[in-house]
Amino acid sequence: MRTVFNRGDEEIPDDAAINEVVGWDSLNHVSLMIELEGRGCTIDLDLIGELTSYVKIKDYLEQAGVSVA
Repeated sequence: MRTVFNRGDEEIPDDAAINEVVGWDSLNHVSLMIELEGRGCTIDLDLIGELTSYVKIKDYLEQAGVSVA
């Protein structure tokens, strides 16, 4: 998320959500999904519009068996 949203070493808070974090708009949301796919995470296309917070993305990835650090 820091890479896609150009946040450097800044922490992304656990309550981060689209349109509430600087740089996390609809275009960068798509970029985030593409970045996750590029790192081997399969994102269900039907869920992209629902994965609109850090917690939701983290939960989705953990349920898919992806380690989230």
